Formats: sequence, C-alpha cells, structure tokens
Amino acid sequence: RVAFSMRNLTGQKIRVHQLPETAKDAETSQPAVVTYLNDQASMGLTFAATVSRITNLSITEVPYPGFLNSNNHNESARSLQHSVGIQLPGFRWLPGIKVDTFGRKFEPLIPRNPSVLSKINDDWRLKNAMKVLTEVGLDSGGRLVTVRSLFEIR
Repeated sequence: RVAFSMRNLTGQKIRVHQLPETAKDAETSQPAVVTYLNDQASMGLTFAATVSRITNLSITEVPYPGFLNSNNHNESARSLQHSVGIQLPGFRWLPGIKVDTFGRKFEPLIPRNPSVLSKINDDWRLKNAMKVLTEVGLDSGGRLVTVRSLFEIR
C-alpha cells in the first residue's frame, strides 16, 4: 500500500518524471529521474506524507504533522504540490499533472513533429481528439493517478 501511485492505460509505454514537491526542492541540484511505465502497469510515487487542509475555501496539501524525518518542520503552512510529468512516444512532455486533486482532466497531446503539429492546429477536430485523460481517485487508502487514452481498438 502506497500513498500515491500511477497506472498506465494508454496502450503504450510512457515516461514518468516526478516533479519536486516545493519550490525549495527545485532549487537543489538533484538529477532528474525518469521512469518508464509499461501499458497496463502501475507504479508507486514517492511523495512525502501529507494531509489536506482547507484554508480560505481552497484545499491545500501540507506536510503530515509528527514525522520526525520530515524535512518541512517549520514550513507546515506552505502548500505542497504533488505533480508528475509524463511523455507518450512521439509527443512533448505533459508537465504538472496534479496527483493530489481528485477528478478527471483532459490533457492536450502536442506532437514533436512540426508537420504533424501544423496539421493538428489546422483542424479543430484533430486538436480535440489529441488528448489523454488523467483521473485521480482512491485505491486501497491511497491516491491513484490513471492515465488513459481516449481511443480503444477492439
């Protein structure tokens, strides 16, 4: 059982990059780690334990109180951003997919090939079809991010 996990239902192997949780973490010079996730497979994400707090009618994730090894002792008022970046083959990176916000969201797929990109930009129907669905839900007490394709071949 993990607090955050990701499942790939796109039909292809995807790349996953776990983004730093806070701006302070982004300033440190740690190498970026990219993980490959096969189709129909799941993987755990390594985010620190958090609790949801409602402040001024908005939900924020703050470090879980009481953990001695938490690196955010004095910064509990600051919101943490749990997000990942994914890349499907032939498309640009999709950064900032939020892991801590429940619900479904359509993320745009932008081709890396300039000629394909110009064809998609010329036709609104192709532009609307070039999306991937991300869904954040509950799974065994943790949060599961499911990435799925809009199309299914039978």
